[in-house]
Order: sequence, then structure tokens, then C-alpha cells
Amino acid sequence: MKVVNPYHGCEGNWLKGQLHLHSTYSDGGDPPAEVIRDYAARGYDFIALTDHRTVPPAEELASRDDMVVIPGEEYRCSRSVGDQELGVIGVDAPLPPELGHRGYLDAAVGSGAFVIYNHPTWHIHHWPIFRMLKLRRAHALEVYNAVCDALPGAAECSDKWDRLLTTGYRIWGVATDDAHHAHHRDRGWVMVEAERSRSAIIEALKAGRFYASSGVQVESVRLEDDTLHVESSNAQEIRFFADRGCMRHRRMGRSASCEVREDDIFLRAELYGEGAEKAWTQPVFVESERSRQLADEFRNWYLRQQQAMGEW
Repeated sequence: MKVVNPYHGCEGNWLKGQLHLHSTYSDGGDPPAEVIRDYAARGYDFIALTDHRTVPPAEELASRDDMVVIPGEEYRCSRSVGDQELGVIGVDAPLPPELGHRGYLDAAVGSGAFVIYNHPTWHIHHWPIFRMLKLRRAHALEVYNAVCDALPGAAECSDKWDRLLTTGYRIWGVATDDAHHAHHRDRGWVMVEAERSRSAIIEALKAGRFYASSGVQVESVRLEDDTLHVESSNAQEIRFFADRGCMRHRRMGRSASCEVREDDIFLRAELYGEGAEKAWTQPVFVESERSRQLADEFRNWYLRQQQAMGEW
């Protein structure tokens, strides 16, 4: 049995980063310089500016000694094809508008950017599972979008993430602020194992060498003898989830382990801390004939279910 572990070789050089925020170039309350200064003061190593359908001028996004600034944008498709939004991390100019979901995703991924399905459960189904599965192009989804805690819908979407993973879609989970104002900041972030440069950070994001957090710190994720070991400095409980969101194991404390089985498609961990604080590790993936068969069966079943519902 082969298990693909995105944390293999990580040496613990973690950078704290923000992948979704806004400035006065769209509907944010502060200009880019103030946003950058504030996140640097809060201990962030990098941020991505993601204003709506625009990228501020390069002089507004100059990296500092204590902060890597990555240009990006948040793209919303026209209502004629659905108004879902995508986070595009690492583009120096806005991509062509009105391409539709697939055309825009092709352009975004082709540009070398890191692409995210933003707030899938905002207004309940901002990104339906079926649409993400049919497109199957973005690198990640927002498993937690902090600003959605105070909006209709839900801030977390681990259920959608697990179902996509069960179909064999190898997609990562990020946590973000989606900050429009100062009081929105530093609620959800990613910790990336990378050198301090734009290219290294984007490469690490694409490879899954990061975890998502709203307050819990992950010290290590190790795979030894087909057992996944997770350690934290401040977790109070750790749970492991596998296919279809089944909780495979839970343990109180700062460390826990769970066996990876040959008939697993994936296995990931969630860490619970004080209050509502959490962390989400990226999944490890099983490469076996049985896991591929199970993923195909679930994907085909899910698509049939969606087709049947469309006929009601």
C-alpha cells in the first residue's frame, strides 16, 4: 500500500499567512498599505490581497522585510452562470472577465496561481458540491471562512470537503479571514512550510505543505508504518476523519495516532482547542486498487443522485 503524505520532508519552517482579504480597491475599509502594516504587526509572514476583480498596482503591494505580499484577486462569475467566487493567489493583473467558471478556472490554473473555491457554504450553497466536482480544477476550498460566522450560511464546510475527497478529488483545505475591516482580521489562517518568497509559498500551497487554523497550532504530522501521528502544542482533542466524513478515531490531549487502511481513500485530522479554536491538517491519500475502486463508486453514485434530484 502506498500512502501519499503532503507533509513528507517538512522541517518545521512554518510561515503564517492570509489568503483572503480586501482593501479599498474593492469593498475593504483600509488601503493596501494599512492592511499590510496591520497584518505584519499581528505576526503574519505573508498575505495575499484578493480584491474583487482587480489587482492593486505593484507599488501598492511591495513586500517588506517582515512580510511577503502576494497579489491576487477574487473573481465572481456573472449571474447568468452562477455568481460563485474564486480566490486566485499569485496573479499580477486581473484575468479576463466573463469567461464562466470553467474558462476562468482554466485561465487561473494556467497562469500558475493557487486557486480556491471561496466560502462554499455562504448562503448555504455558494459552491454546491456538484459544481465543484464537475469543474474539478481548483487546488483548494475554504474549509473555514471566518467572516461567514456572522453571515447567512455556515463558516465551515468540512462535510463538503470530505465528500469531494471521497470522490478521489485531491483538494486541500484552507482557513481565511475574508477580512473587509480590521475587526475581521486574524481569525482564520494557514501555516505553510516554505521559504519566505512568493514562488516558494505558492509551490508549497499547491503541494499541500500547510495546515489551516483558527487558533490551534500543529507541531508535526508524521506517517510511520502506515500510521498517521499528529502532535500539537495547544490542542485539547484530536479527531481523525476518513471517507464520507466518517470519524475513525478521537483522543483527548495534544497528540494522537490513527492507522491508515488499504481501503481508505484519505485520512485527515481535526484538532480542537480552547472555545471554538480548531486546526485542520491536509489529508494523506491511499493509492491502492481498492481505494481507487471505492472513489469511483462513490463519485458515480453521487453524480447519479444529483441527476435524479434534478429530475424531481
